[in-house]
Amino acid sequence: MYLKEAIVQLEKCQFECEGGYLENNVAFIGLKNLAAIWPTIVLPGVC
Repeated sequence: MYLKEAIVQLEKCQFECEGGYLENNVAFIGLKNLAAIWPTIVLPGVC
């Protein structure tokens, strides 16, 4: 599975915790930006 595909799946979940929505998390935003510029990153161990 590519990072970009995982990001799309996570966004569809609309995950929220006491800290707020995942989409507002700085680390998640960084991963989204990385996936946008390098869409072929493969997540190891994920089929």
